[in-house]
Amino acid sequence: MDTGPKVVFWDLGGVLLRTEDQAPRRVWEERLGLPINVNDLSQYIGALGAATFALERVKHGGELPPPPRPAGAPQTHGGH
Repeated sequence: MDTGPKVVFWDLGGVLLRTEDQAPRRVWEERLGLPINVNDLSQYIGALGAATFALERVKHGGELPPPPRPAGAPQTHGGH
């Protein structure tokens, strides 16, 4: 009985896309029993993530924003 994907790989920097030797990728595909699909635009996804991170930092005066608090978690550190 197939229960769906067991693993999802995210290639945010284009490593799988740019790697000339595909042998290690094939080994992972064989071990997982799943194909590794690579999107030609994966490098842009990483760039967008970095830009979003930088924007959040600028919005907070160069400091990292506080991490999100799980729903229902008690407030600490002055409400942050």
